[in-house]
Amino acid sequence: MKRVNNRRLLASLFLSLPALASASACLYKGADATARVINRSGEITTPFPEPLSSPDCRRLRVATGEVAVYALAASQAAPEMRRVSSGALIVGAGNAPTDAGGVPQLMQQIKSVLDGGQRLRSGSSRGANEDYILTAIPSGRLAEPLADLLVPLGQTADADLASFELSLKGKVVHRQQGPAQELRLPAAHLKLGNTLQWTLNYAGQRHQGQIVVEDPALLAQRKQELLQLSQAEPDPLLRQLRLAAALVDEGQVWAAREIIRAGLTP
Repeated sequence: MKRVNNRRLLASLFLSLPALASASACLYKGADATARVINRSGEITTPFPEPLSSPDCRRLRVATGEVAVYALAASQAAPEMRRVSSGALIVGAGNAPTDAGGVPQLMQQIKSVLDGGQRLRSGSSRGANEDYILTAIPSGRLAEPLADLLVPLGQTADADLASFELSLKGKVVHRQQGPAQELRLPAAHLKLGNTLQWTLNYAGQRHQGQIVVEDPALLAQRKQELLQLSQAEPDPLLRQLRLAAALVDEGQVWAAREIIRAGLTP
């Protein structure tokens, strides 16, 4: 059984994904209409108006045009963007080490949001996967929501889902059993001051995490403080990614994910 405590959840999620433990993960998008990216197999992207992510951007090269690359170097405290018109998208080490606060978790949330959005838009009948679900389920600090929180699994019921439970003070207050298209966390239980444990049984594996529900006013105030730090940054996506990275580092992963979703999905 995999047990995940409140502070270790983010690190354990990322370290369970070898592909994303690379030191060169990045988010990239075309900076102009002619932008194309080529990988080591010689495959060239079609025009990409929407951002894409890769676990190793050292393997991607600019074929034509200019590409905006968002990543975080080991010496940096927040994501940076640079425009690349030739060569690899990232040269050298790229991101900070996987145990650095905020960086790997941010890249995993970016990949999860993009993958989830693509799955839903394409109408894929494939179920989700453990990595996506564990990244998407709220864990750590959570501002009290006004409505139920939903974690979409796919267009069809995911047969790998056995059950999902929320417990409060040792008592199960919400239970989902059997295949479903989404996980639901009822707002009725996500009340200020509550500390809940969740248990997921998926594809024969059992996972656990914890949610600490906090005053939404505190999150709103903190977001304003963080936004002030990037106020002079002209790139709106970079401002959002910096805000999300800071929130991830402070344990507000659901809030960070919502910011990423707003910035990356149409």
